[in-house]
This record gives sequence, structure tokens and C-alpha cells, in this order.
Amino acid sequence: MRILLAHNRYQHKGGEDSVFLAEGNLLRENGHEVLEYTKSNDSIKQHGSIRVAIDAIWSNQSYKELRKTFRDSKPDVVHVHNYTPRISPAIFHAAHAENIPIVQTLHNFRMVCVDGMLMRNGAICEKCVEKRVKWPGVMHGCYRNSRLASATVASMLSIHHALGTWHNRVTRYITLTDFQRNKLIAAGYPAERLVVKPNFCPDSEVITASNVDRRRGMFVGRLSNEKGIDVLVDAAHKCSTPIDLVGSGPKLEAVQAAAPDNLHVHGYVNDDDMRRIQETALFLVLPSIVYEGFPMVIPEAFSMGIPIIASRHGGMQEIIEDGVTGLHFTPGDANDLAEKIKWASDNPDKMRDFGRNARHVYETKFSPAQNLDILTGIYRDAIEEVAPARARAIA
Repeated sequence: MRILLAHNRYQHKGGEDSVFLAEGNLLRENGHEVLEYTKSNDSIKQHGSIRVAIDAIWSNQSYKELRKTFRDSKPDVVHVHNYTPRISPAIFHAAHAENIPIVQTLHNFRMVCVDGMLMRNGAICEKCVEKRVKWPGVMHGCYRNSRLASATVASMLSIHHALGTWHNRVTRYITLTDFQRNKLIAAGYPAERLVVKPNFCPDSEVITASNVDRRRGMFVGRLSNEKGIDVLVDAAHKCSTPIDLVGSGPKLEAVQAAAPDNLHVHGYVNDDDMRRIQETALFLVLPSIVYEGFPMVIPEAFSMGIPIIASRHGGMQEIIEDGVTGLHFTPGDANDLAEKIKWASDNPDKMRDFGRNARHVYETKFSPAQNLDILTGIYRDAIEEVAPARARAIA
């Protein structure tokens, strides 16, 4: 197939950027022709806030560029990752005008929440999920703590709902979990167009060395409120298990100041140091207070046979099976997290069993081969719906 991948890159590289690159490489490695249409948020500073807001709702420049690109390259399918703010939903209309099927991966909850995380004031918030106009998010300034910025996102969602963009221009939506899919259905999105496909990662060596004493915990991620870093710090004070904390973010200095002796704050590390930390990890902690989409640390840990102690909500509750591939704890409850960490430390053999189960899940659900089958199947279904003749030609 000839596939055009579209993505609005973030100023600070994150999980969505990584997935965009990984899926493109996976498709190329397996014989598909991959084209790219990208824009970067680095150029936002060159434009005024009003211009950026208008373009976020509809970028006429992107629309014209995309119409020409589609005519010249004639892709079989267009796959969008992030379109905000510079590409805009104009991409869906441009593809429709050229009779090209379009697939969109929903990496977060932006379609039902102006902030995209379903969180407000440090707690889960779903007030906007089933509202066509996301006025609570505007009133509370949920996006970047700004009512103006929130109004821009809410306007984009509402205007394109009225235009039929979400229901009539997107051939297939990819959600990362059933939990996310159900939220979209509750918000009125067509269930028949919502397909679940998890993220994946390249295979890693399974850690089986008998001389490695795997008794440490590990956290890898952004040090910020929504990731539950304060909960982890509090839990570390209540147990003696050594925990390696890898990552940076706005709370790095606060975490360094508050960390007990058993919480080792590494900041960013190179690949060799990360590997050494992983080799001694009995478990990974995922204490997010938000629902999360599908953090890349999950398939990465599973690929190495590392079980996960995770918040019992959202997609994490679905992906990580309690007592099989890890443990659940009550979201935001440092006491419960500390108890689960203590149990894991006291039962290393059981945790290793969980790790072997996690490795099996990786092989059957999160490997490149499995992901390629699901992804190309979604493309073929989308092509068959919009352009049956094209589907027969590439069969």
C-alpha cells in the first residue's frame, strides 16, 4: 500500500511523536510505501495568537497543500496522528474531497475533553465527555489554564461536529484501549468506526540471568502531577524497597528534595544506564492519577518480562491484569501503593511469574508483527469502504 502519514509534531518530543516514527518504520520495513506530511509547533511563535487560533479550527494553507499532495502522490490511505494546531481538521475534508480513506489515531481524550486528559485540579473530570459544546472546560480554563485557549479547542470540536467532520469525514478511528473506545461511544461517536489497536515496541531481550538479583522497583516517565509522582514519593516514605526513578519534568527539583533514601532519582539516563536499571527491576510502578492512553513504558516493560504496579482505573486497569501481569492499587492512595510495593518485595518469585505472563502478553498483543497485522487490516477495511476498486487493486 501507499500510505501517507500526517502528524503535527510537538515542541517537546513525546509518546505520540515516537509512535508516529515507529509505525512509519514498521510499515516501510514490511514493503509498504510511506509518505509523510508533517508540521511542527516550533513555528507557532512566528504567528500571533489570533492567527494560531483561527488556523487550529481551519487552516486554509494546510487544506490547499494537502489537496495538491493527495493529487500528486495518490495515497491509498491517509493516517493522521496529531493534527492540532497547525494541520487542523482541514486534512479530513481534503482527503474526502479526493475520495481517499482517512484513519485517525486518538492518542488522548482530546475529542471529548479540551485538555485531552480528563483531569481538572488534580482529579479525574468527565464533565465535558457527553457535551457537544465543551463549556465546562472553557469556564475552568482547562487547556493551558487559559479560557481563551480552551475556547479555541472547544470551538474547533463544536464547529467540526456541526460540519459532520467527526462522523462523516473520518473513515476509521484507532483507539488504544476498549476503555477509550467506550468513552468515545458515550460521547456519540459511531461505534462501527472505532477500532482498538494498542501501541507496540520493538522486541527486547528477556531478562533471565539467574545471577541478577531483581528486587528493585522502577519508575520511568515525566515527573509531573498527572503522572502521580507525588503519590510515589509518599509511598516510598512508607516502605523500604529501593526504587529507581528515571525521567525529568516540572517536579524534578521537588522530588529530589522530598525523596527518601530508598528513592533514587536519576533524571535522564543514557541507554546503557537504563539497561542496568531495567536488569535489576522486579517491577515497574505506573502511579498516574489520569486515565492515560497507552504509555509506551507498558509494552517496553512487558517485552522485558517486567510486571507493573499500576493505578486501578482507565486503560491501565484493562491492560495490566491484577494478579497476572502485575498489581493494581487505588489511584492516588499512597498507603495502598506502599502495601503493593511491600507485597511485591516480599514475593519476588510470584512477581517473576507475573513477569513471564507479561512477556507472553507482549508476544501475543504488543509485538511489531501483531501490530502490523492489525494496522494494515484497519487500512484495508477503510479502503474497502471508501474505494472498493482500489482495495481490489492492492489485495
